Amino acid sequence: MLAQTFAQGVSPQPLLADAPVVKSTKPRVFVKIEGVDDAEIRESLLQSIELRAIRKKTDSSEAQIRRLYKRAPRQITYALEPFGYYQASVVPSLTLRKTQYRAVFAVTLGPRTTLSAVNYVIQGPAELDKTVAAAWRRSSLKPQAFLDHGRYEQAKGEVQRALMGRGYLDAELVEHRIEIERSKSTARVVLNWQSGERYKISGTKFSGSQFSPAFLERYLSFEPGDLYTQKKLLDLQQRLVDADYFSVVEVAPETDEAKDGSVPISVVLVPAKQSIYTYGISFGTDSGAGIRGGLERRWVNERGHKLRSAAEISQRFKAAAISYEMPQPDRNRTNYAVNLSYRDETTNTSRGQVGKIGIARTREWKDWQQTYAVQGLQGDFIVGGESGSTTLLYPETLWYRRVADDLVYPSEGYALTLSAKAGTQALLSDADFASATAEGKYVTSLNDQSRFLARASAGVLWTNDFSKMPPELRYFAGGDRSVRGFGYQELGPINDAGQVKGGKYLAVVSGEYERKLSSSWAAAVFADVGNAFDQDSKIETAIGVGVRWRSPVGLVRLDFAAPLNSANDPVRVHLIIGPDL
Repeated sequence: MLAQTFAQGVSPQPLLADAPVVKSTKPRVFVKIEGVDDAEIRESLLQSIELRAIRKKTDSSEAQIRRLYKRAPRQITYALEPFGYYQASVVPSLTLRKTQYRAVFAVTLGPRTTLSAVNYVIQGPAELDKTVAAAWRRSSLKPQAFLDHGRYEQAKGEVQRALMGRGYLDAELVEHRIEIERSKSTARVVLNWQSGERYKISGTKFSGSQFSPAFLERYLSFEPGDLYTQKKLLDLQQRLVDADYFSVVEVAPETDEAKDGSVPISVVLVPAKQSIYTYGISFGTDSGAGIRGGLERRWVNERGHKLRSAAEISQRFKAAAISYEMPQPDRNRTNYAVNLSYRDETTNTSRGQVGKIGIARTREWKDWQQTYAVQGLQGDFIVGGESGSTTLLYPETLWYRRVADDLVYPSEGYALTLSAKAGTQALLSDADFASATAEGKYVTSLNDQSRFLARASAGVLWTNDFSKMPPELRYFAGGDRSVRGFGYQELGPINDAGQVKGGKYLAVVSGEYERKLSSSWAAAVFADVGNAFDQDSKIETAIGVGVRWRSPVGLVRLDFAAPLNSANDPVRVHLIIGPDL
């Protein structure tokens, strides 16, 4: 049959050995597959043809090209077999056009082999293991399905990994074959595993760490004698990675030391750099130009406590903070912290100089990051031309959740922030108060080239003495992340002097349509609506356009926005560097 195929492939046009040399930018050899619609199969066939490998070699001789051309039909039929085509035929042709040889292979696939039977057997304790059974059910090796060697190998690998992952470390595939009956275009799959016994964990050995074994054992979620599972090892590895003490974390079973149905676990650790220094320049249309810096000590003692500090000085904002943290090695990544901070901020409507001290407990719970804290605040401020001073002591809770397919530039995702705080004069505060704030962000793709982004904020404050509320507890609107087209905290209720004094309520909604211009650039149009208010307040609306740049340092957003309710207000520029969520 192959001889007949090659005979049919002789070109009716003679190949001219003495063809004149003509300079050309075309490939020396052009290879084409006809009769195969499936892109994956067609690409696999092209990759299997040796002739295609020399297509750009301008010094390839005619003899070499003809030799590789004659091999191609067999290479194609052989490459089709893993996809279940065992009766394919190939009609080749080769022509010369100026300096380019054109090889075309017309493929007739023939019937595709189907599975007449699948004999799958696991002998041993794993026969009743539900996890192993589930791995097999996920495979596509079912009677009447098309034979595909890639899926066959994938199914074998999934079952073997499930066996190893469940602790059957001696599992062996003792029988595996595909029996093909070409005349009927059918095949029979035979797979037979001997699982062996399921291993237990005999102990855990740590090496390379800067901490004692007693400290590291607090991260273990298993004990000697527990059944081995790969999930337990991955969980331990992730918890050690999340602790941020190590640059390398390797967790693996010591199979060479396994005996009597038990296997020890080896944990190899390499300490991370203990101190991290950060510094740089900053700029925001709300805060102006400035500099910032910070120091983080990943661990300060043998108990794994951490120290973080940061400071920023800009045109309208000065801040410093230090935090002493005591991480706990539990599943919820609980962390206790003592925080001290100072903030001096000047906006279009206020200036506040506030110091805070607090203790906090943070943990993760069902994709939420929960923080419970007690804060002490003391400061002086000027809002709307009115001076004030206050001391407040209050409990606070903050819940945060973010889900996104890409943290830098998500196509699908959302973020939620919920917070509440309250204080009373009966417990060292200058006023009774309670407040709650909610903020949500949402991103979704409309198609491959465009996204829709939405944002909403709402807040409510109750107090018996509003004059004792510092700017950070009052509500304002306007700015880069609020109602664009207005200055930072420029919107809110007006006092008797005609200046913004902040409000007891907040409501802001934003919608944005974004379309890609290239892989790194996008254009956007948006509308922002809302304000801070007391009982009655004017709702402000702004619209604008912007550009987005996926820079090496993160997403950069440049917006041009203008209020709709006042033709006299100029277009305001907003620059933001940071993720959407």
